[in-house]
Amino acid sequence: MWKVDPIAYLSTKYPTIPVEEYFEIIADGGVTTNDILDFCQRYRIKCIAYDVDKNIIGQYHINNPKRKPLIYIAHNNHIYPVENKLLKKAKKGLRRSYY
Repeated sequence: MWKVDPIAYLSTKYPTIPVEEYFEIIADGGVTTNDILDFCQRYRIKCIAYDVDKNIIGQYHINNPKRKPLIYIAHNNHIYPVENKLLKKAKKGLRRSYY
């Protein structure tokens, strides 16, 4: 697992989306999980955010095969992207939630 700056990572993962412009307004205080969930909802990206204990702290579910899902662990103002298929499966029936 590797830590990355959220805006830099999202810009690389979704090169056709103007990530820096989207987060420009809110980036002064840093990007929160709720900010990332709003971004994912705006651009129709499935998202699951975990804390360091692997508890789901936020999720947005949508079936959009055009965009790869964003799955990550949030810790110390960084995101740790997860490529584990097991963690990509979250509680079903929740469209968007905050914990």
